Amino acid sequence: MLRSLTLTLALLAPVGAQATTVFATDSTVARAEPSGRAARVVRIAACTPIEATGRSGNWLAVQTAQGPAFVRAIDVVSHAGHCLGTSSDHDGAGGDWGGCASDAKDA
Repeated sequence: MLRSLTLTLALLAPVGAQATTVFATDSTVARAEPSGRAARVVRIAACTPIEATGRSGNWLAVQTAQGPAFVRAIDVVSHAGHCLGTSSDHDGAGGDWGGCASDAKDA
């Protein structure tokens, strides 16, 4: 039992013992718990920088203006390159980022 508790705590430990900035790929919802059924804390706009403080399975623990919350790891990237709209390979209609397959969501 102690071993499983230690493993669980290690999985929930902060990323690199410090916060990491990630960016929402699209508008996403931060939730109170790491579950799609959990209460919504806040909607986060695309390209918003988010402070990730840890991880729980496929969810990142984040700090929002409304307090701690969780976002799906697949909904963020570690760089804001997709927000710049400078590459024609990534431009969607009207010059927006269209979400090309080469920009896998890599949290």
